[in-house]
Amino acid sequence: MMFHAGPREAAGPTAVSAPPASASLCLNCRVHRSCIGSIAAEAGTTHLQGVLSGRQALQSGEVLRRDTSDRAFFVVRSGCLKSVQAQTDGARVLGFHLPGDLLAADAPQVTFTAVVATELCAMRYPPGAGVDADTRALLGRLWDMRSCELLREHAQRSWFATLAAHQRVAAFLSTIASRLRARGESTADFRLRFSIGDIAGYLRLPSEPVGETLASFVRRGLLQGGPGQLRVVDAPALQREAHMRRPL
Repeated sequence: MMFHAGPREAAGPTAVSAPPASASLCLNCRVHRSCIGSIAAEAGTTHLQGVLSGRQALQSGEVLRRDTSDRAFFVVRSGCLKSVQAQTDGARVLGFHLPGDLLAADAPQVTFTAVVATELCAMRYPPGAGVDADTRALLGRLWDMRSCELLREHAQRSWFATLAAHQRVAAFLSTIASRLRARGESTADFRLRFSIGDIAGYLRLPSEPVGETLASFVRRGLLQGGPGQLRVVDAPALQREAHMRRPL
């Protein structure tokens, strides 16, 4: 069995809901522990209310549109996005963003595209003097959270670069499973809808060995499903595979 990238769904219009009636809704969100709900619990919701600007829905394949008049953070509430950066030698997949992940939408030459139907929580704020001291403190915490995510992503990519092709694929899948578990998501219910091309681009590998490795993992019972519908069945085995050297 060999996996190939399939066609993408057509993008549809973006839907933006009204701002939440109260920022206390963040405290009841299922991903709040890995998002900003913990900050709201510490500092109260008054200042968070000042930057919340509603929820935004994206269809599969739709690009996140950004308003350049304001600076913005987005939190993935459900679904998944990929970030892609335009470079001189082509587009480069930078990462995949899961529920609870924080996005800074002003990264240069980076686009965020929904891998599946996705819902985001938007937080917009005017630059400069339009932000009071308490809100600036809150935004500082958000920037700290985003900085930690960037450091994690950099360390992860550096580790992947030291691995053989089959190990990179196993490490990528086990890392995704670990991130989902940390956010209270069930890997049994979460389908990995990344295309072979996107995984290969992120791991800096040709598509063929990535497809062959995924097919091997399915045959061995580590994964279930087909292209765009993979489900992690045995995350510990994937983690062992990531650290296992094949004999020469």
